[in-house]
Amino acid sequence: MSNKGTKKKDSLRKAIVRTFAVVMVFVLVAVVYINRETLSPNNMVEVLEELFAGSGTGGGFPVEIGKNNALEFERLGNNMALLNSTSFVIISDSGKELVNRQHSFNDPRMKIGNRRALIYDCGAKGLILESRTKTQIPFEAENNIITADIGPDGTIAVVTESNKYLSEMTVYARDFFLNNYKKLFKYNSSEYYIIDVAIRPDGKGAALATVSAQEGQIKSCVLVFDFSNSEPVGKQEFLGTMLLSVCYTGNTIYAVADNMACSIRPDGKLIEKIDFESSALSGFCADSGSGIAIATTSLSGQSQSKIYSFNDKGGEVGSAEIEASVRSISTNSNYIVILTPSNIIIYDKKCRQINQLEIDSDATSVVVVGNRIMVLGKREIRQLSIK
Repeated sequence: MSNKGTKKKDSLRKAIVRTFAVVMVFVLVAVVYINRETLSPNNMVEVLEELFAGSGTGGGFPVEIGKNNALEFERLGNNMALLNSTSFVIISDSGKELVNRQHSFNDPRMKIGNRRALIYDCGAKGLILESRTKTQIPFEAENNIITADIGPDGTIAVVTESNKYLSEMTVYARDFFLNNYKKLFKYNSSEYYIIDVAIRPDGKGAALATVSAQEGQIKSCVLVFDFSNSEPVGKQEFLGTMLLSVCYTGNTIYAVADNMACSIRPDGKLIEKIDFESSALSGFCADSGSGIAIATTSLSGQSQSKIYSFNDKGGEVGSAEIEASVRSISTNSNYIVILTPSNIIIYDKKCRQINQLEIDSDATSVVVVGNRIMVLGKREIRQLSIK
């Protein structure tokens, strides 16, 4: 073969390698951008810590949980987080107890982040962060805590009582290099009492559920914040409504009240609203990537319930009626799971029934993880398959 032919093949080979390298760089940049919250330095450290903590295989279901009744039972990644009056527990999807740590809080509450759980003492000043590998005390609240939230990137918002105002929200950002928290934002509320807070997924804003009174009626308000502005950038008011909770899916805000639920844009404008009419809220569950599911039960004294599903853009995509009361509701990107006193009913995200399973009468709560259902009983956690 001539030198000319060899050089031509070498040039072609180099061109192919360069093209492949350019394509891979573009793919890598796209993956990093899409997963920029998950791949932040804070989250990458947690991923590595969990990797070195070891595998969560083994154990098996049912899992005994002792005599302390669970106060809260939530999905934490692919695991389950359980909070009771004395301890915080993480159980893997294979039934292995990964964490069992004591706390000293009198009125513990839990909010779930990306890989960590924020535990706070309602009515006191204490907070702790729990992960697979450690317990961290990020800071002490300035006043007694009303509620709190943790964002995917570790940003923490704490709502407290105030000496000068009705209530106040203080936001703390996690400092990767110093491994501590610094104050990022503060809002003092003189008009509204804050009852719930949700951190925007990018950690750069928040939504508040607030209540006040107007001419003898309850007035609730959703306040939307961007931390680059000292005042709210959006506002949505509801007269005669008691807001209970607020949450995010993407940039869409969902507000849930005693008599209605709605979705709200980042500028505070209403997207869609449903009234519960002659029903009352019996439960709701949000999934960070696919929307929210809501359950209501009739006030007529009959065991009749209704399920609603909102997508990640804030639109209602389905509803279903059930001839039973609802004890618990859970949702992920594919399913909505309902616990009634006698069975579990599984729906797709448009509220079309997929399956129905019988359960033991002691079941109090359900969490859907992938295509499996974790059922919390009085003394143990059981696992069922969706189909």
